[in-house]
Amino acid sequence: LKFATGAEGASKNLISMFDSMPMSKPIVIFIRKGDAFSSGLGMTTAYLASPHAVRLCEIDGTHPDNELSLINPDKVAAVVLCRLTRPAWLPAGKVFGSGLEIVSIGRKG
Repeated sequence: LKFATGAEGASKNLISMFDSMPMSKPIVIFIRKGDAFSSGLGMTTAYLASPHAVRLCEIDGTHPDNELSLINPDKVAAVVLCRLTRPAWLPAGKVFGSGLEIVSIGRKG
């Protein structure tokens, strides 16, 4: 992921983070419609999340507030934001360089 985020060791750290999440819950990745960089970052993150189930959600604009408000936090392991702005009401996540933030929601189980 260094190519996309500029962060050293991002792929390894991302895999470790996903490994600590419950396998029974999917990881929801938000990407921005019409932004090839956001889509590429989301697809790479989805690949690194394997073997977790992944849901990719493409949104208009840079603020996923409406889409995030529809998610039941008991049903997902994490939310990934690819070049999107995290709403203030969503707890801060782990930021990987520029444009990638992962908010862990579930616990390993």
